[in-house]
Amino acid sequence: MCLLQLCYLGQSLSANENAYYFADKTAVVKQSVGELDTAISYLYVRERSGRNDGIDVEKFQRFVGIGKNTAWCAAFVSYCLYHGKAPKSIRSGRALAFANKDMIPIEKVLRQNIPIRQGAVLVFRQGNTPFGHVEIIYKKSNNKFYAIGGNTSGKNGVVDRDGQGVYPTIRTYQPFARLRIIGVWQ
Repeated sequence: MCLLQLCYLGQSLSANENAYYFADKTAVVKQSVGELDTAISYLYVRERSGRNDGIDVEKFQRFVGIGKNTAWCAAFVSYCLYHGKAPKSIRSGRALAFANKDMIPIEKVLRQNIPIRQGAVLVFRQGNTPFGHVEIIYKKSNNKFYAIGGNTSGKNGVVDRDGQGVYPTIRTYQPFARLRIIGVWQ
């Protein structure tokens, strides 16, 4: 295995050390949840040129039948659900394909404190557009969602639906955000 040096959250990490952390220093460890562990195994992936490309990125894109240089967050989630043998999966390159009858609206999740399954999908929408973002949930803690997302930037508290890699993220519901959580698909 090659030694790929990554700088994330002020630390130098090696891909073969499996030493990844969320922004609050919570360690990312495998959870014996197939789809989540599949997502974790890709944490070192970065786009080759910053244009939705690279060996693994293109593998996710091919899996759902979308072209190279296309946004790939949903392709990544779909790939992880399928290859991790999730209880159910969607094979789509569109994030809002997860905004279907199986999605629980975020207001209901938070108001009723509905238990969230590890490996469920956090669904975002950009305004009232047909564009969104999805990530795989690692855990829910109070009103915070710890997740693993592809085609994101990993910035603290900022959801970027067009980033350059797979990152551990911490997300909170912000009803008036440009890109906001709309629900949980589980």
